[in-house]
Amino acid sequence: MSTNTNRRSRLSSKGISPDRFASLRRRLAATRIVASLPFERIGHHLTLVAFIAAGHLLALMLFLVVPLYADGVNSHLLQESLLTPGTEQRQRNSLLLKHFTSLYGPVTTGGFTAADTYITHDAGSVAGLPITPVQSFVYSDKLRLTPANPAGDLGNELIAYAALGFDDSLANRIELVEGRLPATHGVGEPLDVLVSQSFVNKYGLRLGDRLVVHGSADLGDPQLPVTVNGIWRPKGGAVSAADQPHWPLQPFAYDDVFILPRATFISAVAPQLGASAWYSLLWYTQFPRQAVTISNAAQARGAFAELPSRAARLLGGRVDIESPDQYLADFQQRATTLRTLLYIFSIPTLLIVVLYIVSTGSLFAERQRAEIAVLKGRGASRSQILAAYLVEGAVVDLLPLVLGPFAAFGAALLIGRTQAFLRFGTANTLPITMTIATGQLALGVLLATLVLGLLPVVVAAQQTLVSYQQQIVRSVQQPLWQRLYLDVLILLAAAYGYYVLRRQGSLVALGAANADPFSNPLSLLLPATALLGSSLVAARCFSTVAGLLAWLGRHFIGATTLLALRHLHRSPEQSRSIVLLTVLTLALGSFSASMATTLDRNDTDRILFATGGAFRVTDHAQQSLAEERWTSLPPWEYGKIADVRAWSRMLHNDVMATVGTGVGAPGTLIALDRAGFTQTGWWRPDLAGNGDSLGHLMNVLAAEPQAVIVNRAFLQAARLNLGDPLTLAITSSPGETGERQFIIRAIADNFPTVYQKPGTYTFIANFDYVTLLNDPAHFDVLLQLAPGATPDAVVAAFTQAGFNVDNVQDAHALVAAAQARPERTGFVGLLSLGFVASAGLTMLALLLYSLFSFRRRMVEIGVLRAAGLSLLQLGWLLAFELCFLILTSAVAGTALGVAAARLFVPFYQLGNTIEARTPAFIVVIAWAEIGRLLLILGAMLLATLIATLFLLRRLRIHEAIKLGQELV
Repeated sequence: MSTNTNRRSRLSSKGISPDRFASLRRRLAATRIVASLPFERIGHHLTLVAFIAAGHLLALMLFLVVPLYADGVNSHLLQESLLTPGTEQRQRNSLLLKHFTSLYGPVTTGGFTAADTYITHDAGSVAGLPITPVQSFVYSDKLRLTPANPAGDLGNELIAYAALGFDDSLANRIELVEGRLPATHGVGEPLDVLVSQSFVNKYGLRLGDRLVVHGSADLGDPQLPVTVNGIWRPKGGAVSAADQPHWPLQPFAYDDVFILPRATFISAVAPQLGASAWYSLLWYTQFPRQAVTISNAAQARGAFAELPSRAARLLGGRVDIESPDQYLADFQQRATTLRTLLYIFSIPTLLIVVLYIVSTGSLFAERQRAEIAVLKGRGASRSQILAAYLVEGAVVDLLPLVLGPFAAFGAALLIGRTQAFLRFGTANTLPITMTIATGQLALGVLLATLVLGLLPVVVAAQQTLVSYQQQIVRSVQQPLWQRLYLDVLILLAAAYGYYVLRRQGSLVALGAANADPFSNPLSLLLPATALLGSSLVAARCFSTVAGLLAWLGRHFIGATTLLALRHLHRSPEQSRSIVLLTVLTLALGSFSASMATTLDRNDTDRILFATGGAFRVTDHAQQSLAEERWTSLPPWEYGKIADVRAWSRMLHNDVMATVGTGVGAPGTLIALDRAGFTQTGWWRPDLAGNGDSLGHLMNVLAAEPQAVIVNRAFLQAARLNLGDPLTLAITSSPGETGERQFIIRAIADNFPTVYQKPGTYTFIANFDYVTLLNDPAHFDVLLQLAPGATPDAVVAAFTQAGFNVDNVQDAHALVAAAQARPERTGFVGLLSLGFVASAGLTMLALLLYSLFSFRRRMVEIGVLRAAGLSLLQLGWLLAFELCFLILTSAVAGTALGVAAARLFVPFYQLGNTIEARTPAFIVVIAWAEIGRLLLILGAMLLATLIATLFLLRRLRIHEAIKLGQELV
């Protein structure tokens, strides 16, 4: 007591209030605790820290993989497009700056020197690209050319008009026919010139001829003596495609230009000719196409605008540029569009990541609620507590910041290898690079995840020790989204979107001017919106379902099971997050897998419908003048070709049928070899409309030669029935029409290779019967090849055997090309990546939930154990709760995903033409992938149960009760 009194007296003598000093001491102690708290907590809760870091790492990877993949794909496409020659056959990865005096005004020697120095030295640094040395090509106005010796062979008349000029790099692109390269000469000396072979041949010049070039009369008609010192031609004669990019202009543009050394032109020619010496100025360079990517396209485009602008100021006249600026602009737009679409496709997966981050943050804040309340009671301010958790989050995010870009890089490469859902091919060569923008995005994403994870801590920091004690003994308030009925509102919005989509019939209306379904990309989010609303409703109803089952089974289920159900009913806040996460993951996973599988299946079906089979060639007959008909090899010769297992001829003819009151109805007649078509042709039972198999239809044709298969619309329009006769006017060639009699024997609403438009009909008949009178000039042949056979080898064998093959359609190659489209690859790849990421997060959330649930219920478990429940009963209690929660959520999620696939996927048949909409879309439920996810979930559930039972066996009653007393 005396010590405190003395301390108070000393503080009072110094003018310091004792209460203020005590408050300052408490705050300093709190600050010291808060400063050391993050690192202590990380050391004590490594498991939780690892779970949080995993969520942040996946969030960062999913955000970074979209721009990395989109930029890589578009950079690859851009570099491929730069291989295509542009204007005047120059490569698109070239720059040509040009100035013409006749268009943009005269130029002085000083102006040319300044502009030339700037372009040749600074073009590469301005563009930020490794360019080849700049080629300067300058030539004068056309000047009169006369013989130097009027008494010589050339006479004294005007020979031609020619220009004087120089090209620093011409010697690298030409070869000398005669003579040597010109030497440098001064003023007043005869000038050595290099003349093209075409000019020499045209005007009869020879090596060593002395000529005079006459300047403009305005300058006193200066005369420049020149000597033909060398004759040149392009290397290899005509310029090859490989050498073409090295020429600023087409080689014939050099024909009328006498080439001198640069020094001779500037010192001896320019002073004599004045402004006419600088008639045309050109600068040419190239850059490696691999150096251009979407990430540096903006800088390159800026340089393409800066180079001619600054050169024009130095030159004193306008300078034009030919560059790939427009191509870069187009690809920048494509990259932005692709990136936006991929982000839209990623929204469902990102939503699961956000839910995981919020869930782990909530669990973390709940576990630290008592600690936060104690800190506040000891004088720590809310800002100090938040700062401590912010520091802890920043330390935790260091690992995701380091590993996230590498994970995203690998994920982008994996997406580029996607062939089908969860199926990947060989490595790709996408030019994926990490940029400063990628690093900035990574920091932004981690900051957002950090803030998102701190939201539960912000709520917990509002409490005091008293309010925390009060919350323990009272029921927790429902979450905000339940109080606002956000789940119901989301479902209503999705229902309205589905109503609009159903009225439209597809994302793209048939015949619409714009076939792009992504013109309204929000429509692509309708399934995800519906699944989110349904998952929220499932999370809301879960506790009610558990309570209802407890009420129904109160008389006949065991006490332990009843206790588990009542706990799930009375404590919904403890299981709500894991239910929502599991239901949403299974729902989105089932829907995504089914949608990707459906799109793959229907893309394949659409291509096979167009080709009629896996492999199709067009054969044309030869006209026999002696027999006055078309002749071809016997059809059985197809079967003699190596690697051909089956064949079937297919002939398409325009026909006219009579319907109603005698009005002609146009249509298409397909004549085919029915025996071979069962093996070579493609068929789907729904094409017939009544479920008939292909074998049944071909047997109908085999029963009688005159049999014909028609579509149902024709029978209704013609008022005919099966067994009725039919006459078709067949147009075999322009101007040649003949009638054939048929008997209607079967119905097929659609048939491969025929796109039935309104008012037209389809007829299928026997090939030999249709061609009985006249052999066709050309027809298609469907082939079934042996496994491993290459189309090129088969076509070569056909040609060698004497067949005339005009066209080849390989359905497998067409399918591979369709599946290799970057939009499709990115879409399916992101669905696959999201499927794996969502499943992984759900597994982590399940494990985390079980651990925290056990930790939270240690007191209850200890009391139940003390009350007489055996370890087996306690194990059944925990196991039943966990199994009921997960299995119910899994069933609900799978059912919702399958239902969404059946409701929404049919609207994803894209295209605005009949060809793009045929055959009809068939929804394929990816049960294999769904089963795989359920097996993984079951395995994780089993592991969680084992871990929970292990913890239960190690639990001691007195420690659990003592822990409860400490927490309370």
